[in-house]
Amino acid sequence: MWLIIIIIVLALLIVYLGFSLIIVEVFYNKSLVRTKQNKKKSSVQKDMEDELFNDERRKEFKIAYEDIITSSEEVEILNDKGEKLKGRLLKRNDDPLWVICAHGWMSNKENDLAFSGKCFYDHGYNILMIDHYAHGKSEGKRIGFGINDAPNVLKWINYLNERMNNPQLILFGVSMGASTLLYLSSYEELPSNVKCIIADCGFTSPYEEFSYLAKCHYHLPLFPTMPFMRIKTKRLNGFDMKTSTYDSVKKSKVPILYICGDKDTFVPLKFTKKNYELTNNEKELLIVKGAIHGSCYMTNKEEYYRYVSSFTKKYLS
Repeated sequence: MWLIIIIIVLALLIVYLGFSLIIVEVFYNKSLVRTKQNKKKSSVQKDMEDELFNDERRKEFKIAYEDIITSSEEVEILNDKGEKLKGRLLKRNDDPLWVICAHGWMSNKENDLAFSGKCFYDHGYNILMIDHYAHGKSEGKRIGFGINDAPNVLKWINYLNERMNNPQLILFGVSMGASTLLYLSSYEELPSNVKCIIADCGFTSPYEEFSYLAKCHYHLPLFPTMPFMRIKTKRLNGFDMKTSTYDSVKKSKVPILYICGDKDTFVPLKFTKKNYELTNNEKELLIVKGAIHGSCYMTNKEEYYRYVSSFTKKYLS
């Protein structure tokens, strides 16, 4: 009798583990590998876009996007592996102030600048927008999810410093781009002409973010899904999903303005609040009422720019 029970339990355990491995494979390929399949927007991303984009905003986005393409210069650098990373320079004036814009997960430089980075675009800032590794026109297959992207942003900073003779730099990132900059904020090599960081709706670690998505959006079991995801990502993508922004912001070398919408269901507000609480450097927090993920500027442009302008002016000479 006991032998039969043990056999049944073991069989169920094997089935469950097998099912979990299938879930991990699908979840991993859709979220951490650039493939033809994941170039399509997820159902969560589509729902957010449908909620945010009315006809007027779609028209505004299209105009901004087309202007960016026609007014900017495509540039590139190489990462440590010799792979090409693409960017666009948008020089609006002769002011030495530049903003480096880092886009979000599964997005690209033109999309996020015309959308989340419109604050800087609308107010005539000089802009360098970048495509993260395995995104947009940059080379690469396996996504770095901020951790592996931070060293590449440092390369872009050095590129702009050489080309523009040490400008004053503001670093702006949305979602994964925001977290990328938070990881970067404690780098010893960060040049002194980086004056501040604006982190719009960033997460705390890939592990926490994917755990949240798995549970709340996809209704997947966290065990053993997430431990398996962590093992697979560390082996194939080369980073530990539990690497957190917490350790970085505690040692941040530049002031940080945190921004998030109180209706963000993709990277919840609690992540931004936690990063803010742990930051030991100068910091501010803007919570935009009614804003979903990545939509804070579009939701309340006047409030957004007022906070950004007030914050950045404190650190610009």
